[in-house]
Amino acid sequence: MALVIEFKSKFVAQKTSLYFFIKLKERRIKIMTQKILVVEDNVAFGNDAKETLGARLVTTYAEFEKELEKERPDVILSDLYFPTGHAGQKDEKMREASIVMIDSYVKRIDRPNVLGKAVEKVLELGVFGGSIDEYLSALKDDPVVKKYRQQIISSYQELEKLRKYQSLAVAIKDGRHDPPSGIFVYRKADELSIPCMIVTSAYHHGIEFQPFVEHVRHYIDTLVDGKKPWRTALESLIRS
Repeated sequence: MALVIEFKSKFVAQKTSLYFFIKLKERRIKIMTQKILVVEDNVAFGNDAKETLGARLVTTYAEFEKELEKERPDVILSDLYFPTGHAGQKDEKMREASIVMIDSYVKRIDRPNVLGKAVEKVLELGVFGGSIDEYLSALKDDPVVKKYRQQIISSYQELEKLRKYQSLAVAIKDGRHDPPSGIFVYRKADELSIPCMIVTSAYHHGIEFQPFVEHVRHYIDTLVDGKKPWRTALESLIRS
């Protein structure tokens, strides 16, 4: 009886291993046969995507649109920030839409921050130096500052983050910063029911990604040994 049970256990284990081996092989074959389109304007990251995945590569949103007309890809992997590739009204519309997303996010997180704004005004005057550290150092013996030190820091940092979002919006509007064209790639892919993932070095809770992260379901926001993990992104999309 014990031998029979042992034999059955080994058989089940072998069958399970074989099943997973076949599935792994099927997934690898599927990866190798995918028509992959990568949108990436960084030369090193783009070349790496071509070498790693054998992907078609474009560097602007305009090129992306043209490539879609030529051949429908099976999968799209896109950077977050890159040029629109358009001039005039088309470029302006994408920038305006990006600013609307930032403004919408800022309105949701903004709150009456009397303490933060008061500290900001004092720093603008330069009475205690121009930084929060200099301000706190100059007033380190003040009993009120001592009592509310942590609250002062957190309130000012909250306001400072808000100002950075606003600065990003201005930079995008003025053309000093690329818009998050990857969001529009993601939207287009969604319309066409093409699996898409944002592959970026911008941390999702950072200034450059946080206002837009709610507009995408799939993203990778870390580098591995200084490179974008293109293969991991692809395998993750195929599994989903």
